[in-house]
Amino acid sequence: MTKRRLIASLLVASVFAVPGPALAQTGDPIYNYYYYNNQAHSQQVGFARGTCTYYGVGADLEWGTYSSYPEPELVGYCTDGVWEPL
Repeated sequence: MTKRRLIASLLVASVFAVPGPALAQTGDPIYNYYYYNNQAHSQQVGFARGTCTYYGVGADLEWGTYSSYPEPELVGYCTDGVWEPL
């Protein structure tokens, strides 16, 4: 009877000792945007910093101007207003 209990408890313990999968990033991606004057990205004309609020993600222009040639940079994820870094 004791041997049976030992084996049963080892089996139960082994189920809980197995590592689970790594937690994946969830939520909406947050980007910083670098704006350039042309498709070749020869001169930066603006920068917008990614934001995370309870209502979702966005980007606020920090300096310069928007353009048709953005270069996005993933900086984190937003879930219910909480910024999750990479």
